[in-house]
Amino acid sequence: MTTEQIYPADMVSLDREFGLCNLIIVDHAPWDEVHLLSLEARLNACLQWVESGEIYLVHPAAQACEFVFNLQFIYAPDAQACAFLNSARDILDEAGYSLYFGPLGSSYADEVEPKQDS
Repeated sequence: MTTEQIYPADMVSLDREFGLCNLIIVDHAPWDEVHLLSLEARLNACLQWVESGEIYLVHPAAQACEFVFNLQFIYAPDAQACAFLNSARDILDEAGYSLYFGPLGSSYADEVEPKQDS
């Protein structure tokens, strides 16, 4: 979370048709131990925002929704990050929430594109 951010999520998207409130975190940092700690802090802040009910002050329509934590990464998670994300998914699932993660856009910035034959 940068100093300019007021809320723990970068974006909140309400899908009234399916009754979902997507809490979107866009992560731009390369993977290291500090990054994992920062991501854990952001997830905990989002969870606290939901569980305290504070989110409803800003998004009252979210009261009728199930919460989905959606993490979008610029860089592909390494093995340690994947282990953390899978553990976080299990914990959030037990608490009644969903966690999804993947690339911001169609692929990760550090993925090698296959060479095309000419």
